[in-house]
Amino acid sequence: MIIVYFSQSGTTAQAANELHKLTQAAIYRLEPVKAYPSDFSTLADRAKSEVEQDVHPQLQDQKLDLSGETKIMLGFPTWWHQAPMIIASFFDNYDLKDKEILPFTTSGQSSIKESLPSVKKWAIASGTHVGAALTANATAAITKFVNENDL
Repeated sequence: MIIVYFSQSGTTAQAANELHKLTQAAIYRLEPVKAYPSDFSTLADRAKSEVEQDVHPQLQDQKLDLSGETKIMLGFPTWWHQAPMIIASFFDNYDLKDKEILPFTTSGQSSIKESLPSVKKWAIASGTHVGAALTANATAAITKFVNENDL
């Protein structure tokens, strides 16, 4: 198992690190070639534009070897009621056939249920499937998820 995540503000990175601590799984951070702006308003405009125009941002490093992995915990913040488009780029750039994606999100207002349709759409297109999913806003929820799913 490996933890792959995108984090803009650091919140999803904290959840990914907690998962890493609990599971001892390898961990990898996705980064876009063109960094997202730190200003919230500008970031929101870019994120909305990427969704509306179906833009899949280019990833900085595409050398992640997933060949030996069967489960991928995939983390992201929820933007515009879905996973950020950089997650679509992950599905585009890696061979995920026959792997299980365990998505987790962080959000002040949304649960994983909001972003799950976008993840499932990209997973189906890449020949993989989505397993258990998590809203990773609290350590207790993360711990419960790890224990309930024998991770």
